[in-house]
Order: sequence, then structure tokens, then C-alpha cells
Amino acid sequence: MRRFFYTLTILFWLSTNVCFLTAQENTTIAKQVQLKLKRAEKLFDNEQFPQAIDAYRELLGTVASGQVELPNKETELNAHLRLGLCYLYGTNQSLALQPLKYAHQLNPDYSPLLDFHLGDAFVYNRKYHKAVQSYQSGIDKSRGIKSKYLELIHDRVSKEDFIKVSNKRIKEANFAKKLIGNPLQASIYNLGPKINTANNEYAPIVSNDNSMLIFTGSNENSEQEDVLISHTKERKWEAKEPWQHFNSKHHESAVFLSLDGNRLLIYQDFGNGNLYESQLNIDTGPKYNESSITSVKKTRKRRSKKRNKRTNKTRSQGMVSSSQKTKQAWSKPKSLGRRINSKHRETSGCLSPDGNTLYFTSDRPGGLGGLDIYMAKKDKKGRWSKPVNLGPKVNTPYDEEAPFVHPDGTTLYFSSVGHNSIGGFDIFKVTITGENDYSEVENLGFPINSQANDMYFVSNDKNHRIAYFSSDRSGGVGGKDLYRVIMNSGSKKPLAKGDLLSFRVFFKYKEANIPKKSLPAVEALASFMKNNPGLTIEVGGHTDNVGTRKNNHLLSQQRAEVVYQWLVSKGIDEKRLVKKGYGSKSPVIPNETHYARILNRRTDFRVVALRQQ
Repeated sequence: MRRFFYTLTILFWLSTNVCFLTAQENTTIAKQVQLKLKRAEKLFDNEQFPQAIDAYRELLGTVASGQVELPNKETELNAHLRLGLCYLYGTNQSLALQPLKYAHQLNPDYSPLLDFHLGDAFVYNRKYHKAVQSYQSGIDKSRGIKSKYLELIHDRVSKEDFIKVSNKRIKEANFAKKLIGNPLQASIYNLGPKINTANNEYAPIVSNDNSMLIFTGSNENSEQEDVLISHTKERKWEAKEPWQHFNSKHHESAVFLSLDGNRLLIYQDFGNGNLYESQLNIDTGPKYNESSITSVKKTRKRRSKKRNKRTNKTRSQGMVSSSQKTKQAWSKPKSLGRRINSKHRETSGCLSPDGNTLYFTSDRPGGLGGLDIYMAKKDKKGRWSKPVNLGPKVNTPYDEEAPFVHPDGTTLYFSSVGHNSIGGFDIFKVTITGENDYSEVENLGFPINSQANDMYFVSNDKNHRIAYFSSDRSGGVGGKDLYRVIMNSGSKKPLAKGDLLSFRVFFKYKEANIPKKSLPAVEALASFMKNNPGLTIEVGGHTDNVGTRKNNHLLSQQRAEVVYQWLVSKGIDEKRLVKKGYGSKSPVIPNETHYARILNRRTDFRVVALRQQ
């Protein structure tokens, strides 16, 4: 009996201590979870989104594996919500969909703002029907809330503004579905890591001879923005370097270079921000003094304020200025004067080809809303006239930015969030038809415009085929990147089933290997297909009429096959490609000369399907 009670005592002691140790261990784990949550939240609040993504993914990964538990359902929802927002505010916006969907499933009635952000995530994944449903759901839920304001984490927005913006998003989603379903024949190229970084690069300027690229970018190890410059070597842009003539300890941005390369417009963050001018090859005037230059300063918006990535402004309040170069040294930037530079923001500007008309952006009173585009003329004494607002054909209640007049003198490109847009800033153009008179605004279309912010479009090409712009679209190096666009022949016309694309791959006599000189064509085609994911094409192989019908048919199949396999190796889905050999049945011109036969030894590409995204 004594042994029995002794055994019971031992068992009771063991069970008590095991429970105590288990409780102690659980308490330790709970504290570790809380510390990880606080760290992730701090990174989010400080807008360190890449680091916050890593922190939330690590934490939620241990939760999913069953290693730890979060305190409650709302904490889990909040963690997934913040992870989704990190993606939306970063460079891989399409990845926001899964965490935001999960957060919404945990509590569909959590906040109308959650529905709104989920709608944005659907847009970045080109699921426009679901995006419209999410935006509409948010509108419906907001109408059942008595408060005049809606809140989510650090966001606080009036119900009236929320409904207004949500309706605008619905309009954009429906327009995007239409525009992306009819893509242009344009190939988009990221300028790559020699130019682009994880920070922002924007406002490209290309010299008239295409040998020099000037743009604004952040230093690798700081948020300071400087004027950067790159030159071409063998038709490729070399690594960028700071343009020391215009950089200081502050921030600066070059916004326009004249066709002759002698006049430079500069934005400086001085006062509320102004525009200045600098000139080259001037025999008189003070030489440029680096230490006297002020610069553009980018204002970071804190999360405590409502942040909307799509409409987040690139520049803070600032002015545009001009600088002249004396004895091969740029002159000290000179203000464009009180008529141009007001007490408000002047952020971008450009000159007409003759230099006598200035187009610039300002949020001064009396406009249609936000940043508007204004025009001023130079009089006989070289003074700028009183600026004139371009009016409702060009300006909207929202922001217009980055005006650029093409060398033809009649085409004005600009960016706007107010006109029919796929999302965020889109690039538009109008024709200057008279004294402050303009044609209807035209969206440049997809894939030039995307769901992200597409801005600062410039082109010195006489046919408007080659241009540069900046975008924070998914798939870039990071932040805002610089891109080059090549608009292929017929690019003005939207694609349709049966259309023959402008790409061609030519082959040597009796050969089926892709020649080195034809590689740029297939590389451009691969880029074009990646930018147009709803496109399915036929890869058609052809020969000249030399040889037997049987051999020519086999050779044409081999030519189609080698291009087909090359495209697949570059990441094009096999389901989007059809291959076919035509032999010598479809010559582009009769096989009557040696030159004609060279043109007929080819592979061409025809649209067989256009899927709505």
C-alpha cells in the first residue's frame, strides 16, 4: 500500500512539472511570436517593405506549418493584410493577391478598404471582372457604415472620397480589359541593371543623336536623388554616373534638353519647387558653380497619411530652372521668372522645337485640379508671357505630369491619372491644332501603358517609333525603372486575329539554324509576347522555290520548329505557339530574282488568338 501511494506521488509530481514546463514553453513561444509580430509591424510602418515581406513570410510560414499559433483570428488577418499591402506598395504587386484573399476570407466584412485593396490585387493579376466585383463590394459595404470616415491600419479616408475613387477604379478596370484585349505591336525593354536599381529612376532625357541619356535616380546607399548620365557604346547604354555639374548634397532633376543640346531645364526643390534653365556655349554670364545649386527633394509620404501607390507623386513641391554653359561649362541655373514659378509647385517642363513656347506643370490656383499643364510664349524681349491653362481637353480634376513636345512641333505627350487609364498614370498624346487648341486625348495603349504608373515619355525619333519612359510596373529591377519602347510597323492599329506581325526571321540557303543577324528579331518577338500574355501566334516556316516540293516542305517545318523551340526556351508557353511549315507555297514576292528568294527564306508570325485578360 505504501508503494502504491509512493508511485501516485511520483506520477503526480511528474505530471505537475510537465504541465508547468509545457506552460512555460508555451509562454516563451508566445513571447517570441509577439516579438516577431512587432518587428514585422515596425518594418511595415517604416515603409521598409522588402524587409517586412521577409518578416511576415517567415512568421506566417511557421504558423502554416503548425509550429506556432497567433493569439487570435484578427491578428492572423492583420498579418496577411499587411503582407499583401507590402506587395502592393513594392515591385511585385501581383503577389499581393493571395495574402489579401486569405485576409478577406477570414473576415469578408472587415473593412471596405480591404475590398478596395483586394480589387487592386486582382487588377495587377489582370482579373478585371473580379476586380470590379471587389471594388463594388467595398462601395456597397461603405454605404452601410454610419461613420463619415473609413479606416484601415494607418489609412483614414472619407466615405465620399472612397466611393469616388472606387468608381474610378471600376472604370479603369473595364477600360483596361478592353485595351489589353487589343494590344499594339510594340516591344518594351527594361534598360537593365547598368541603369536601373532597386531605387527609383525616372525622367529620361535622350540627346538628339541618341548618344547620351540623362535621368534622375537615387544613389545606391541613400534616398538622395541626383542627375545621372549614361552614354552609348555599340548601341548599348554604359553604366551610369553622376553628372557632377548639377549635383549637390541635396536633390536635383533635369527635365528637358533642347534638340541642339544647348538648353537644359532643371527642377529644383527650392521654396515650394521651381523650374530653372541652364544654357550651353554662351560667351557671357557667370560660370556654373556646383555649390550654388539647390536640387529636387523627394518627399516620402508616411504611412500615417493615406498612401495610394498608384497616385503617389514623384516629386515634392519644387521649381523649374534653366542653366547656361559658359566656355563649355554649364551656366548657373536661372529661374524662369515669377510668371512661371509661383508660390506653388512647378514640377516638369519642356520647350517647343523653336524654343519659344514653354509647357509646364503646376498646381497653382485657378486650374482644373491637382497638377495641370500650362503654356507660355516668349515675347520679343525674351520674357515669358502669362501662363495659359491648356483647358479641359488636356487637364482634368486629377494630376497631369511630364509634358513633352515631339520634334515635329505638333505632338504633345503627357501623363495623367484623370483620362481613360488602365491604372495609375498612363501616357497620352494630343495634336496641337492651333493657338492653345488640341485634338482629343489619345491613350498610347497597351503594352506601353500598364496597371502601374507610366510616365515621362520622350521620343526624338521622327516617326515616333522609338521612345523612352519610366514605370514602376511589375518585373522591373525595383522602384521606378527606365524602359525603351520600339513601336513596330502598324503599331497604331490594334491587333486582330489573322494579323501578320512585323517580325521576320530570315535563313541562309538550305539552312534551318537562326542566323546571328536574325536574333534581334526573335528577341523582340519574345519580349512582345511577354508584354502581351493574351496573344497566341502561328510560327510559319517558308522556303524559296529551289529544290523539290517534299524537301522544301520538310525544310520549312524545320525552320518553324527551331524558332518555336527558341521561343519556348525564353519562357513563352507552348500553348501560345502553333508551328506550321508552308514549303514554297506562300512567297512574299515571286521567286524571280536572287534577292526575292532571300526574302522568301523566312519564318513569319501570325495572330491566331487574342484572349481577353
